[in-house]
Amino acid sequence: MKLYLTFTRLILTMIIKINILKSLFLGIILLSIKTYSQKFYVNTINIYPGIPPSNSVYKLDISSPSETSENFCLPTVTANEAYTDIAIDKDGYFYYVTSSGLLYKQNETRDGCEFLGDFSSNINSLTADSGNYLYATGSLGILYRYDMTSGVFSAIGNIPADQIPGGDLFFYENRLFLTTTGGIMEVNMVNPLQSCPFISLGIQYSSLYAGFSINYGTYSKAYVINNVSQNSVLYELDMVNHQIGSPIRTYNHRIYGATSSYSLTSSNSECTPTALNTQETRKKSIEFSVVNPSKNIIICKTDIERKQIASIRLYDNTGRLVRDFIHQNNLEHLDISGVSAGTYLLSMTTKKGETYTKKIIVVM
Repeated sequence: MKLYLTFTRLILTMIIKINILKSLFLGIILLSIKTYSQKFYVNTINIYPGIPPSNSVYKLDISSPSETSENFCLPTVTANEAYTDIAIDKDGYFYYVTSSGLLYKQNETRDGCEFLGDFSSNINSLTADSGNYLYATGSLGILYRYDMTSGVFSAIGNIPADQIPGGDLFFYENRLFLTTTGGIMEVNMVNPLQSCPFISLGIQYSSLYAGFSINYGTYSKAYVINNVSQNSVLYELDMVNHQIGSPIRTYNHRIYGATSSYSLTSSNSECTPTALNTQETRKKSIEFSVVNPSKNIIICKTDIERKQIASIRLYDNTGRLVRDFIHQNNLEHLDISGVSAGTYLLSMTTKKGETYTKKIIVVM
C-alpha cells in the first residue's frame, strides 16, 4: 500500500511539473508572438485619369514584407470619395475619414460603415487615443477632436500657420505628433498654436502622408511612410536625435494613412516651442540682429528675404505666444506696444525649417 501511494505521488508530481512546463512553454510562445507581432494597417488610394479613386486597406508588418488585404467599408454619403486616413481605437474598431471630413466607423463584421458625422473641414490626418477620442486635422490647420462616447465634434485650436499638415497624426510615448510638408511637428494638445517643430526634413520627404508607433513592451518606435511616385517607402524615426532613419521597405502602393494599436497616448500633452532656447542662435552666413532694450518697437535687421520667412513671433519666458508678426508688413520695426516690461525671446523661422532666436529686453 505504501509503495502504491509513493508511486501515485510520483505520478502526480510529474503531471504537475509537465503542466508547469506546458504553461511556461505557452507563455514563451505568447511572449514571442507579442514581441514579434509588429502589425499595422494602411489605407491606399489608386488614382487614374477618368476613373473614380479606389480605396484599399492592407495589414502590414514591420518585420516582414508580407501584406494582407483587409475587408473595409465604403463611404456611403458621397460615393467614390477617397479615404485620406485610417485609425484604430482601443477596442479594435476602425475609423476612416474622407478628404471632405466625413467620418465613418466600421461595424463589428467589417462589412459595413456607420456614418458618424462631419468635421466640416478638409481632413487628411486622423488618429485615436487609448481613451474615447479621435483627433484630426487638415488643410485649414485646425486640430479637431471627436468624442466616441457622446458623438460630439469639437475644435481644440489652430496649429501654427507655418506648419502645414502632411497627412497623419500619431502618438509616441504619450505625446502627439503630426507629419507636415516640412517634417514632423509635436502637437501641443492644450494650446495647438504652441506646437513645436520636432524634425525638419528636406523636399524629398514632402510627402510624409502616414505615421504610426509600435509598442515593443519596454520601448516604442515611431515610423513614417513617404510617397514616391506610385510607391511608398517605410522609415523609422529616431525620436531621440530628431532624425529620420534609412529606408526599411518599399511598398507597391500609394499609402495615404497608417495606424496601429498603441496604448501610450494622452489627451492633454504639451510641449514648449523650440524657439525657447536659452542660447541665442548665431550663424555667420545669416544676419539676424535686434536692438536692446526695446520700448514699443523691436528694431530687427536680417538679410533673409521677406518671402522666405515663414513666421516671426515673440514668446515670454514660460513659452506663451505674446505677439505674432507674420502679417505685419514692416518686419524691421516690430510693434510691441502694450507688451509688459520683461525678458522675451523673438523667434524667426524660415520656409526651409531654420529657426533663429534673439533675446529681447522690453522696458517701459
